[in-house]
Amino acid sequence: MKIDPVFFEVFAAWFNVDVIDLDQTKQLQQHADGCASALSQRIDDLDALIRDLTQFLHEWDATVVLTFIAVTHADWLLDEETEDSLRYIITEIIEGLKFYRRSRSHVASQHP
Repeated sequence: MKIDPVFFEVFAAWFNVDVIDLDQTKQLQQHADGCASALSQRIDDLDALIRDLTQFLHEWDATVVLTFIAVTHADWLLDEETEDSLRYIITEIIEGLKFYRRSRSHVASQHP
Protein backbone atom coordinates (compact mmCIF):
# COMPACT_ATOMS: atom_id res chain seq x y z
CA MET A 1 0.00 0.00 0.00
CA LYS A 2 1.33 3.41 -0.98
CA ILE A 3 -0.15 6.47 0.70
CA ASP A 4 0.83 9.82 -0.82
CA PRO A 5 3.92 11.10 1.08
CA VAL A 6 2.34 14.57 1.24
CA PHE A 7 -0.32 13.04 3.49
CA PHE A 8 2.32 12.12 6.06
CA GLU A 9 3.90 15.60 5.90
CA VAL A 10 0.56 17.24 6.61
CA PHE A 11 -0.45 14.62 9.20
CA ALA A 12 2.82 15.18 11.07
CA ALA A 13 2.14 18.90 11.36
CA TRP A 14 -1.28 18.30 12.91
CA PHE A 15 -0.60 15.21 15.02
CA ASN A 16 2.97 15.47 16.25
CA VAL A 17 3.18 14.24 19.82
CA ASP A 18 4.26 17.75 20.88
CA VAL A 19 1.07 19.42 19.59
CA ILE A 20 -1.72 16.95 20.37
CA ASP A 21 -3.22 15.36 23.46
CA LEU A 22 -4.53 11.94 22.43
CA ASP A 23 -6.91 11.90 25.39
CA GLN A 24 -8.82 14.96 24.13
CA THR A 25 -11.42 13.77 21.60
CA LYS A 26 -12.52 17.31 20.77
CA GLN A 27 -8.92 18.29 20.01
CA LEU A 28 -8.48 15.18 17.86
CA GLN A 29 -11.60 16.14 15.91
CA GLN A 30 -10.44 19.74 15.43
CA HIS A 31 -7.01 18.64 14.26
CA ALA A 32 -8.53 16.02 11.92
CA ASP A 33 -10.69 18.74 10.38
CA GLY A 34 -7.70 21.04 9.97
CA CYS A 35 -5.61 18.24 8.54
CA ALA A 36 -8.31 17.35 5.98
CA SER A 37 -8.56 21.00 4.96
CA ALA A 38 -4.79 21.29 4.51
CA LEU A 39 -4.71 18.02 2.56
CA SER A 40 -7.47 19.21 0.25
CA GLN A 41 -5.27 22.18 -0.66
CA ARG A 42 -2.11 20.15 -1.23
CA ILE A 43 -3.34 16.94 -2.86
CA ASP A 44 -5.11 16.97 -6.21
CA ASP A 45 -6.36 13.37 -6.24
CA LEU A 46 -8.55 13.21 -3.14
CA ASP A 47 -10.26 10.08 -4.46
CA ALA A 48 -6.97 8.16 -4.41
CA LEU A 49 -6.12 9.40 -0.92
CA ILE A 50 -9.56 8.48 0.41
CA ARG A 51 -9.24 5.03 -1.19
CA ASP A 52 -5.75 4.47 0.23
CA LEU A 53 -6.65 5.61 3.75
CA THR A 54 -9.79 3.47 3.72
CA GLN A 55 -7.74 0.48 2.60
CA PHE A 56 -5.26 1.16 5.39
CA LEU A 57 -8.07 1.15 7.96
CA HIS A 58 -9.33 -2.20 6.69
CA GLU A 59 -5.91 -3.86 6.48
CA TRP A 60 -4.21 -2.05 9.41
CA ASP A 61 -0.78 -2.56 7.87
CA ALA A 62 1.83 -2.41 10.62
CA THR A 63 4.46 -0.97 8.25
CA VAL A 64 2.15 1.98 7.57
CA VAL A 65 1.55 2.41 11.31
CA LEU A 66 5.34 2.57 11.70
CA THR A 67 5.36 5.48 9.24
CA PHE A 68 2.79 7.26 11.43
CA ILE A 69 5.04 6.63 14.44
CA ALA A 70 8.10 7.96 12.60
CA VAL A 71 6.47 11.20 11.45
CA THR A 72 4.59 12.05 14.66
CA HIS A 73 6.95 10.64 17.30
CA ALA A 74 3.87 9.09 18.94
CA ASP A 75 3.71 5.36 19.65
CA TRP A 76 0.44 4.50 17.92
CA LEU A 77 0.99 0.82 18.84
CA LEU A 78 1.38 1.56 22.57
CA ASP A 79 -1.97 0.05 23.49
CA GLU A 80 -5.42 -0.61 22.08
CA GLU A 81 -6.70 2.80 23.14
CA THR A 82 -3.91 4.58 21.25
CA GLU A 83 -4.49 2.46 18.15
CA ASP A 84 -8.19 3.30 18.39
CA SER A 85 -7.26 7.00 18.52
CA LEU A 86 -5.34 6.65 15.26
CA ARG A 87 -8.28 4.80 13.68
CA TYR A 88 -10.63 7.56 14.85
CA ILE A 89 -8.35 10.28 13.47
CA ILE A 90 -7.99 8.60 10.08
CA THR A 91 -11.76 8.03 9.89
CA GLU A 92 -12.39 11.70 10.65
CA ILE A 93 -9.83 12.80 8.07
CA ILE A 94 -11.51 10.59 5.45
CA GLU A 95 -14.88 12.19 6.23
CA GLY A 96 -13.31 15.65 5.94
CA LEU A 97 -11.72 14.74 2.62
CA LYS A 98 -15.09 13.55 1.32
CA PHE A 99 -16.57 16.92 2.27
CA TYR A 100 -13.81 18.80 0.42
CA ARG A 101 -14.14 16.48 -2.58
CA ARG A 102 -17.87 17.31 -2.77
CA SER A 103 -17.06 21.01 -2.41
CA ARG A 104 -14.60 20.81 -5.28
CA SER A 105 -17.19 19.07 -7.46
CA HIS A 106 -19.76 21.73 -6.64
CA VAL A 107 -17.38 24.59 -7.44
CA ALA A 108 -16.29 22.89 -10.68
CA SER A 109 -19.89 22.49 -11.77
CA GLN A 110 -20.50 26.21 -11.15
CA HIS A 111 -17.51 27.24 -13.29
CA PRO A 112 -17.41 25.16 -16.48
